[in-house]
Amino acid sequence: MAERDGLRDRFLWACLGLGGLLRFLGIPGDLPYVFHFDEPTLVDNAVWLLRHETLNPLFFRYPTGAIYLLAALYALLLAGGLLFGRFESWEAAVRWLSSGTYPRPPEGGVLYFYPTLGVPALYLIGRCASALAGTAAIALVYLLARRSCLDRSGARVAALLLALSPLAVEHAHLITTDTLAATAATL
Repeated sequence: MAERDGLRDRFLWACLGLGGLLRFLGIPGDLPYVFHFDEPTLVDNAVWLLRHETLNPLFFRYPTGAIYLLAALYALLLAGGLLFGRFESWEAAVRWLSSGTYPRPPEGGVLYFYPTLGVPALYLIGRCASALAGTAAIALVYLLARRSCLDRSGARVAALLLALSPLAVEHAHLITTDTLAATAATL
């Protein structure tokens, strides 16, 4: 019942629109320069999975779900490039994908190059996934509040607070595990 009410709640849709706008506006940032060390770490580990055709990232300091999600999105990008003739082979596609990454530390690990210079497409894809997850979290918080016996106004306040939260907006602009993990935990 709460889910059906939520779909008809115009205030929730307004919160989703506002929250999505705030999260997607800052995505390009300073590309091609990347200043947050989580981003090249996650991107490079996801590319490493594709380059070595393995499911073992050899890096478990961050939740690996973000690495696997990025690798899946990058594989879709490469498949589209093959389909539309951008790349002549899968190997050429993976070479292009790897062109903007840095050498992997010997045991895997966090990269601390400031600023990192990367392939903007890789970062835009990951940042869009993060912004989308952050926007979905607004709806999930609304539904969670409704299920927790709060009335509609309490659920609306919860959704609005998350939509406008500066920290949630900032992390949704970046490829970090924070937004993705928070959305998964809320789900």
